[in-house]
Amino acid sequence: MLSIPVSYFLIRKRPHLKYRHFFEKLLNEGALICVDFSETSFRRWGRFSFLLPPFVFFETLIWCLINKISITKVHFGSVPSGAKLVVFTYKGATEFNNFKRKSFDNSSAIYWHLSHFMISSQEKAQVINGYSQKSTLLCDSDMNQNPYLESLRMENLPILLVPFVPGERFVATGRERRGDKLLSVGSFHKLELFNNVRYFCDFYRANSYHFVRSEIAAEKPDWVFNVAELRSGLPGSDSFDMVDMLNSFKYVVCGDELWGAPAIGNFEAMACGALPILVEENYLGMGLKEGLDFVGYDGTLEGLFQVFHMFDRNRKAFDEGIESRLSIRGRLSSVLDKSVASIID
Repeated sequence: MLSIPVSYFLIRKRPHLKYRHFFEKLLNEGALICVDFSETSFRRWGRFSFLLPPFVFFETLIWCLINKISITKVHFGSVPSGAKLVVFTYKGATEFNNFKRKSFDNSSAIYWHLSHFMISSQEKAQVINGYSQKSTLLCDSDMNQNPYLESLRMENLPILLVPFVPGERFVATGRERRGDKLLSVGSFHKLELFNNVRYFCDFYRANSYHFVRSEIAAEKPDWVFNVAELRSGLPGSDSFDMVDMLNSFKYVVCGDELWGAPAIGNFEAMACGALPILVEENYLGMGLKEGLDFVGYDGTLEGLFQVFHMFDRNRKAFDEGIESRLSIRGRLSSVLDKSVASIID
């Protein structure tokens, strides 16, 4: 998420602000937030949707207070003619309506961020391809020649890299002793519980979004410490400190999305000094170095086992890249700065 929704704030639910750095950099460079009255952080209103405009207006005022954003940063109504538009496709390219159509038509350029792109992929692709002449895809890594995008006829759209930047709290704490098991972070979802994922499931013949997460949860290998089990097994388990957890292990796996998007947990692991095991092709364009910033594997549980045990006893391999990994926040932030500058210019 970009910020804390009012609906989350009211029930004290803590969002994962994966795109906060991107959002803040845009605002710092003069971007405005467009509120077109077509969406709310609460449930759909159905036949009472005519009440949305006044509700969304007051919700936006409260949202600004919660997130410490000046109301002067908000533009109410459709995007002004000739403006550039950044759209997060999770909801921005679904449930197409007249509010959105007017904003898309008015804009001079549209930058589509592909977060949660596995959901409603065909619906989103149809909207994006309808504006292909002025569209750029914002991706967490270099998605050129991506087979999933090719299947949706989006392979010719220009791509701009907007990588995750780990939060400031993710730092190495100087712990001398790290555990011998492989730390697995990241939850997984059974896709049969969700709507609008059939195209994704059929394309990858999968029932989960990510590499290896569901396999680890099902097989419970004794060489893996799985944070997902800790979260599901303890009341109030979200109270454990992820920074401390990442500082407690040498090697980490956080399965990427099958369609090629990287997992932020791997960058957070690097920032804490841990060495993530990941699928290299999902991390292109960021200047990461294998053997220093990460160790590559093929995305299977068997491949993960082989790579982990190859490096498990090799303290030298872990130590050699630690300085490189600890610099990851600044390196990714520099990449993001360049992309934001190209959008704003």
